[in-house]
Amino acid sequence: MSARPLAPVRPQPCAPRPRSTSRRGSLPLVVAIAMACQGIEPSPPPTRDATTVGRPEPTTDALHFPPTPDRRDRAPLPRALQAAAPDATVGIVAPELDGARHFEFSGQTIRIRFNEKVRVDGTSPAALAVTPAVPGTFDRPDDYTLRFVAERPFDPTKTYGLALGRVLDQRGHEVQPGWTATFRADPEISIGGKIISYVPTPGRPLVVAISPDAGEVGRRAKLSVLFDQPIAPDQAASLLEMVADP
Repeated sequence: MSARPLAPVRPQPCAPRPRSTSRRGSLPLVVAIAMACQGIEPSPPPTRDATTVGRPEPTTDALHFPPTPDRRDRAPLPRALQAAAPDATVGIVAPELDGARHFEFSGQTIRIRFNEKVRVDGTSPAALAVTPAVPGTFDRPDDYTLRFVAERPFDPTKTYGLALGRVLDQRGHEVQPGWTATFRADPEISIGGKIISYVPTPGRPLVVAISPDAGEVGRRAKLSVLFDQPIAPDQAASLLEMVADP
């Protein structure tokens, strides 16, 4: 039994709606659409009261200071300090002395420095006197300093004395009259760009430096030896020994 094909269904055209003969019902709709299309001005923002928006007035002081301390009147100065006197006394600021009025330094230069400008009395035999006497030169590098440069290094095993001559300040008053001190100085000798802190003994040369001082060298390397005093090649050869590493 075979099935019969279904016949296609054709859509039926809709019947036209009858046109209303009256337009009274469409008038409210047109008015509503026209009002919706018109722009509506926004309402102005509400006014703010400055007293409510601004920073509130502080009820207390913004800064709190500590209470004023109790001050007492200063007691009067003793009679011994009530006399008129200069604010500062001209004195020596270098070198600094220990309790035994002693100081030490390195080199051959002694410097005495004051806290104010000074001048040397022309009638004074020596502004600085070293004992025992040591040959040297005296000069003034500036208005605050006295300088003595010894011709030879000081003996580090000796203690020397130092005395200040007649030195005057800007008002003509003598500065530190009777000032004395003792000192000891280590040598500071430059030899070939090296500094040694001892006095070489003539006839007993010592090695100061060897170049190169370490590391491997080539077959034709040049070695140099610096002594603390002039020395003959034969004497230098007798003091040196070259040993090859095993």
